[in-house]
Amino acid sequence: MADPHLIYLPVARALQQTSLLRERLLPRPGTALVKEGDRVEPVDTVARTFMPMAPFVVNIAQLFQVPSLRAHSLLLKKVGDTFAKDEVLARKKNLVGRSLVCRAPSTGRLLAEHRGEVLLELAPTQFDLPANVKGMVTNASRFGVVILSNGALVQGVWGNGKESYGVLKLLSDVREQPLTADLVDVSALGTIVVSGGPIDAEGLRQTETQQVRGLIAGALPFPIMLSEGFGTAAMAGPAFDLFKLYSGREAGLRAVVKTRWGAQRPELFVPLTTREGASGEPVPQFATLQKQALVRVCAGEHFGAVGRVASDQPQTRVFPNGVRARAVELALSGGDHAWVPTTNLEAIA
Repeated sequence: MADPHLIYLPVARALQQTSLLRERLLPRPGTALVKEGDRVEPVDTVARTFMPMAPFVVNIAQLFQVPSLRAHSLLLKKVGDTFAKDEVLARKKNLVGRSLVCRAPSTGRLLAEHRGEVLLELAPTQFDLPANVKGMVTNASRFGVVILSNGALVQGVWGNGKESYGVLKLLSDVREQPLTADLVDVSALGTIVVSGGPIDAEGLRQTETQQVRGLIAGALPFPIMLSEGFGTAAMAGPAFDLFKLYSGREAGLRAVVKTRWGAQRPELFVPLTTREGASGEPVPQFATLQKQALVRVCAGEHFGAVGRVASDQPQTRVFPNGVRARAVELALSGGDHAWVPTTNLEAIA
């Protein structure tokens, strides 16, 4: 049972060694292509399903510019007939003897026809679910799989909802270095690039030009994870140090954010082998606020700063803006001390 006298903080993970259980779920029930105990690579297809297509309406009369009653005579298929992709469904000859045709957009069946319009039922499309992480399957069902992997983990605060896998590339050893166009050259092709500083507009366009697979920085075609949020704050030191340590290693980027019903942070995971000491334990969602705890300021005047709790207990303080809140004293990484409301803090594991 939780102690009512303790303050619990959300945890932002920046772990050199941990265990990760990753659920890979299908959008609808299907078939698992792996079984419990199988070893999988990020590019392996672990499950498959077929997605139904919405009924498709074609207005034959409008397409051929004929009266709706005449459109029926131009059809080459009857209700109930099947057709292949690009098969001719209707044909009309013009005055010079050339034919105008209407082709099927996909394999399917003609469901209905009324007043010059036809309703098509298109065949379901195949959906393959990649593992996107290296590890061992611990559970497999018609809904998807669960994969256990060991490695390094860094979480952010915002992601654009996409996923990718590639080699990690650190653009600069300077943590505050902005992402500028001159840093993104041809060597970034197919990599997940990391920049400790804020994103420059030209640099962002250059990452798209060089076809990077993902971007990590302090509504593009590739996954993006922000470690600190929007603004000009540099990346937190513990996270940046891990990116420096594992630059050049394969990594999986999952820029998915959920704020309700199973909250999730965007995260990057670097698989490690047992020979590399990958035996860390999973970290809980929350950590208690105590002296010497490593925390990050996630809002307010010192946004983005990292430090350790210097006070023994939280105290009620009145801040310059008139807000009265429970706060702790932090010894910031730059050597300064500051009082920060506990609601503006998150623990760094």
